[in-house]
Amino acid sequence: MLAGAALALSGCAAAKSLLQPPIALTEVRFDVSPKANGATPFAVELVAVSDETLLAALLTLSAAQWFAPEANLKRDHPGAMRTWYYELTPGSSMPVEDAPFARRGTRAVFLFANYKGKGAYRLRLDATPRATVRFSEQDIELAVNP
Repeated sequence: MLAGAALALSGCAAAKSLLQPPIALTEVRFDVSPKANGATPFAVELVAVSDETLLAALLTLSAAQWFAPEANLKRDHPGAMRTWYYELTPGSSMPVEDAPFARRGTRAVFLFANYKGKGAYRLRLDATPRATVRFSEQDIELAVNP
């Protein structure tokens, strides 16, 4: 009987959200090299996604596409994501505060860095509880903290 109820609930999107465990990510830190992005300030945006279709689309996006003026993803999907915007300066280091990543319904957390160059400058952060994002002269990388 319980199995039948669980199967009936599994077809409902709301039920899937309730049954899905929260993502692992609870802490993020930014460490920015003095030479990061050619020693010039840059924008970073963290994106917490709750929609599977949007998640698939974000996996194919570069940071340049995310930050493009014609990108309307936030406007087109208002209930499917939450975002946090930061301006980083070379040589800085900071923890990300007040970003409640581990909420029910969140499927993934992405970071987009508006770097100069042709890289994707996109990271997926949700698989680890504590992460440090290192911004070097020409690239970004994820360091997993114990």
